[in-house]
Amino acid sequence: MGSLSSRVLRRGGGRAVQERGSEAGSAAGPGGGGASRGSACYCRGGRKRKRSSGAFCYCELGSDDEEEEDDEGDEQERLLNTPRRKKLKSTSKYIYQTLFLNGENSDIKICALGEEWSLHKIYLCQSGYFSSMFSGSWKESSMNTIELEIPDQNIDVEALQVAFGSLYRDDVLIKPSRVIAILAAACMLQLVP
Repeated sequence: MGSLSSRVLRRGGGRAVQERGSEAGSAAGPGGGGASRGSACYCRGGRKRKRSSGAFCYCELGSDDEEEEDDEGDEQERLLNTPRRKKLKSTSKYIYQTLFLNGENSDIKICALGEEWSLHKIYLCQSGYFSSMFSGSWKESSMNTIELEIPDQNIDVEALQVAFGSLYRDDVLIKPSRVIAILAAACMLQLVP
């Protein structure tokens, strides 16, 4: 191997092209070939551009259009090879979907009106009804399945679904036609402040 050195070659027009390495002296210009592989161009705007052929870029040979095409190709190549991070759900949506709708890792089942919900005591304790049920010496505090008696005729399965779901999410949209049923369920579960 030869010694490492740097040379600056001056071409017509006062532009400087820098070569590194022992084969630096072999480049004789546009037709001179023999430049070392991996050579770079220090032209136009001081940006370093590596040439795939290994030859130097002599600024007089390239045009602005060619440089723009190279830049677009480089940008496109970068975008195509960039790994994309999977978009994650927000925490609230994830909790609602995974814990409430899917019932993953539930520690209690609530049965009412012929329906069963796989829920979590920690979320149910937000409700005054369940908080007192689980914290006292009630028999339900140690049960894995609780059967709720629904005394109000206005409460239906959909209203209970919304009321239980509200414990797992930030916002709840209520249709005007459902207000009475959902409010009745929320009052029974002591969700209303």
